[in-house]
Amino acid sequence: MAAPGAGGGELQGSLGEPPGDPLRVGRVRFLNTLPLFGPIELGLAPFSGVLLNGSPAALAEAILRNEVDVAPIPIVTWARHPERLVPLSGLCIAADGPVRSVLLFSKGAPHPQAVVRVAVPTDSLTSILLLRLLAPRIWGPGTRVELRPMEPMLRPMLREAAAGLLIGDAALLAAAANPELHQVDLGALWKEVSGTPMVFALMVARAELRDDPRLWQLHAELKESLRIGLQRLELFAARASAMDLHLSTAQALTYFQGLRFALGEREIAGAETFLREVQTLGGLATTTLRPLDGPVSADRSILTGGA
Repeated sequence: MAAPGAGGGELQGSLGEPPGDPLRVGRVRFLNTLPLFGPIELGLAPFSGVLLNGSPAALAEAILRNEVDVAPIPIVTWARHPERLVPLSGLCIAADGPVRSVLLFSKGAPHPQAVVRVAVPTDSLTSILLLRLLAPRIWGPGTRVELRPMEPMLRPMLREAAAGLLIGDAALLAAAANPELHQVDLGALWKEVSGTPMVFALMVARAELRDDPRLWQLHAELKESLRIGLQRLELFAARASAMDLHLSTAQALTYFQGLRFALGEREIAGAETFLREVQTLGGLATTTLRPLDGPVSADRSILTGGA
């Protein structure tokens, strides 16, 4: 994508392509990926792949079309295609409380009503399902929620609907520009309801690459990049403050510190809790998450989580 947080369905290249036959790695150009990919882009971490930028929805489609080999994609996309995608250990995008970039905006506090129309972004999947799960807590169990997909532009959204959902950099911008609006942080509300972290995205690879040495070299490089990024959060917060997001260095640092990038036991438990809730709406192939940490034999129960 051409700018942080921009949408669009076409993938765009980032760094120069290394020699050989590099794996194609998708990157969402939201601010929340800066601690993971920033060290690679600054040359602070080794990288044997080639970066392609795209929206969450574009990357999810691209990896299923074999146009990308590795990418952070919505957790629900993986759970719908576990036979085609393998989750990689230690890497995710999550929040254990306020996420600050998945926000529901409205002109007043939500209240129970017969029907409420909510504008939702066309480039989101997991956050829309999270909204559907949390709707009874937001508006009351008797309210019927009508979702209207729209481009992620808050003012038009609120002209067409009672509330608007924004994700990523668009949510950060809207929160800074519209302090008078009522805001519900869906990460914070999920933590309040479930007691677990909310995992929005997993780092996954195409299943046919699970025994490819290039994948596991790349996996190690991504984890090393994240280690460096977390050690140098102040550097990336300063870089974030120079972007057109109306964030100070201190605000960007607070934002980064509220995110979780390491897929640990609590994140896995939270992910499975969320997937079980989503399964009540239907459409998932598995609700069990077993990340891979190295090459494995073609054991179907490992690849699909026993689904």
